Amino acid sequence: MYFRTSNESAQESAADSFLRFQRCSWCSSALFGHRCLCPHCGGEDLTWECSRGTGRIDDYQYMPRKGNEPRLVCLVGLDDGFRIEARLSGCTMPAPVIGTRVRFQRFVDGRVPVFAVQAPTDADRRR
Repeated sequence: MYFRTSNESAQESAADSFLRFQRCSWCSSALFGHRCLCPHCGGEDLTWECSRGTGRIDDYQYMPRKGNEPRLVCLVGLDDGFRIEARLSGCTMPAPVIGTRVRFQRFVDGRVPVFAVQAPTDADRRR
């Protein structure tokens, strides 16, 4: 679930926004969105957590827009254990490589997450 800490406009700073998800206390599965039961084990004890906001691109697609450049929509697998559909900023054709590290940047329209490509770390270079 996307969550804003205040009811102000969608143009407030990214520091005021973060991604939230639920984690099952029984099986430790990460669940995106609001749920009453864990789909993996049927557990009822779900707690809300804040995501670290880092992950990898699992898949992507360019969505055509009439009269504009196509929009890049990505499926991001977050390090917290769930996947989310998001936009990728600052990316032009050709598309990024699947597996590219990304970091949460901000929200667009108050509800659509935007990620930015992260510079590779030493651990990523060794892989």
